[in-house]
Amino acid sequence: MSPLHMRKFGRTTGESPQEMHARIAWHGRRCQACGGPPAILIRVLAPFKELYERAPDTLTVMANSDPEHPGQLPIIPTQYGPMLRTSEIVACARCAPSAEKAAAHGPSWCLVEIDRGPDPTGKVSVGRG
Repeated sequence: MSPLHMRKFGRTTGESPQEMHARIAWHGRRCQACGGPPAILIRVLAPFKELYERAPDTLTVMANSDPEHPGQLPIIPTQYGPMLRTSEIVACARCAPSAEKAAAHGPSWCLVEIDRGPDPTGKVSVGRG
């Protein structure tokens, strides 16, 4: 991003688009491995029916794992049907490759969603094209 666009974008807060995305979308969380600034969010989703068939005892563990919402499952509606969020981590740029490799080694029937935020080398266009 050019310095001119950077000044215009971060005029009020003084932050880059990546920093703003990390603050708003990821709620200011830090890398869970080293505590560095976040670069990606990896979310692993499992289909509800598949998880119920393969490991029904896991559903009760997941329902009772959140002390703020006991008995509730973290269900996310998707175009593939209802999915359960099994894990969600934030990693910095240095820890991101190992986090992506670890997420790829999950069950083949799970969906891995990776949010990298806005492209740091891309240009932001505002207004009419």
